[in-house]
Amino acid sequence: MKTANPNRQLRRFASLAVALSLVLGIVLVDRQFVPATRAQTPGVAKDKVSSDLRKKVKETTADSYVNVIVRPASAWTSALDNDLKTKGASQKTAY
Repeated sequence: MKTANPNRQLRRFASLAVALSLVLGIVLVDRQFVPATRAQTPGVAKDKVSSDLRKKVKETTADSYVNVIVRPASAWTSALDNDLKTKGASQKTAY
């Protein structure tokens, strides 16, 4: 019966420890530089679309429209206006 070489076991253990340390370091550093999203920010809602609106959109047909109120995060811009128009939106009332 062969006995394991203690130096070889020590080398394997050291190699495994170094590899594990490198992987752990990469994972931790990578997580540090991930920007916080709205879902990760405490006190901020994850979803900007209400459940009843999501349900109504799911139940309507593709050729029908759903009335919504769009409230921009900042001032209304022509870029936002153009983006909505290209998606088929139309303005009924301004508040």
